[in-house]
Amino acid sequence: MGFLARWNLLTLRLIALRVLRPQTLEVSGILGLLAALLLGFSMGGSALRRQVV
Repeated sequence: MGFLARWNLLTLRLIALRVLRPQTLEVSGILGLLAALLLGFSMGGSALRRQVV
């Protein structure tokens, strides 16, 4: 749960940055995409680990 709370704070911060600085929309969009991919990989990895163990 701690990780999810941290993730929510991170996404809120990214949204705030987008609202405050519209010119960095492209950069934050790319960062958001990378973060989503990393989150997907970490969640998939933990699910695989649970199945193996």
